[in-house]
Amino acid sequence: MKSCPEIDDETMSAKIEQFEAPRRQFKEANKFLQQKITENIRKALQSSAKMKTASKIHLMRIKQKAQGPKSIPVTDRVYFAIKKPIDLQPKAVIIVKDENNIKNIESLTLDPDLKDTVPLFISKKWSLGRTIDSICDTSNIKNDNNKIGDTKLRLFRQLDGYCVSPLKMDVEIEELLAREILLEGDKLVVEYIDNNVINTIQEDNAQIFLSV
Repeated sequence: MKSCPEIDDETMSAKIEQFEAPRRQFKEANKFLQQKITENIRKALQSSAKMKTASKIHLMRIKQKAQGPKSIPVTDRVYFAIKKPIDLQPKAVIIVKDENNIKNIESLTLDPDLKDTVPLFISKKWSLGRTIDSICDTSNIKNDNNKIGDTKLRLFRQLDGYCVSPLKMDVEIEELLAREILLEGDKLVVEYIDNNVINTIQEDNAQIFLSV
């Protein structure tokens, strides 16, 4: 019986780096694209002189009507307005792989009207996955994310249709707020998307937007 040749530490490290380098490069490129998208909407928000006042009014109205688990400490609560999916069909999306394909937003107007939304609160300590589960429970949305199927629920910003962390469900809300991917008081959209879309962006440096 032939014995397997021994692999020294240096050779093993080189092999590991060979496999890890493309994955690391993908994460860096994807993170850069995400930052460019976030900067784009942040500039649009800041370009409106009335935006801060409108945001405060909007957040105040959400807090007045918000639903959520009473077990969440008040200090951990963050508030959003949620638009529910109209049906169970997967929605059309746009996949953006290049910063040059990001649609520039010059200005935005924030509508403080909560019509057709569910005001609610979640915990900033939660993961995105747990947040979506809680939103579905509070808003009575069918949620099969933990089952094998053709569609998955994802969270989108209403302002620009941007999908919040489509791949990483264990990212904490606190981190998304710190990076300004989410802003407290945002109007968010919960929608079903085709699972093939998620599989596609795992292979590319891409982000997802709802198709208008």
